[in-house]
Amino acid sequence: ITFGLLSSRGTILGRYFPFGLSLIAASPESQTIYSLIGAIIGYIFQVNTSSSVRYISTAIAIAAIKWTLSELKYIKNHRLYIPLLTFIPTFFTGMALNSIVDGFDYSDVTISLIEATFASVSAYFFNKSFKAFYQKKSILNPKELVCILVSFSIILLSLSSVSIGTLSIGRIISVTV
Repeated sequence: ITFGLLSSRGTILGRYFPFGLSLIAASPESQTIYSLIGAIIGYIFQVNTSSSVRYISTAIAIAAIKWTLSELKYIKNHRLYIPLLTFIPTFFTGMALNSIVDGFDYSDVTISLIEATFASVSAYFFNKSFKAFYQKKSILNPKELVCILVSFSIILLSLSSVSIGTLSIGRIISVTV
């Protein structure tokens, strides 16, 4: 729940929050419900309510698709499954919201593509990090280490908006590490 809450607070371009969606898609099946609950809690407390509704509905869609396809091993084990599971709902809900609010514009298509790409790439890194963590190996290979560091950076990104006075918690942790 904590990682879902934190990842849903990570922002790109100032107003897009794709990382909670990524975590839901990438989390192990036994942890998906907890990631979903945490992300929904994080999305509920956003300032923009239309954005909150969009991210909550996308999170539920990703979880529902994931559970629906969970028995299909040949699809579930494909390396593009997690990125596409994240990309497609994120892109289409972004397009739907943008076309309703602002009307259809090519800049909205570009922004939706960028956000969906960020979501799918971060889902890939989260997924590889979870796999490395659950393998319980004593030594990580360089690819696994990079995935874990990128995932940690995404969580730090979400902590950068949390501050005590003028001090940002995420920035303090990133400088310390």
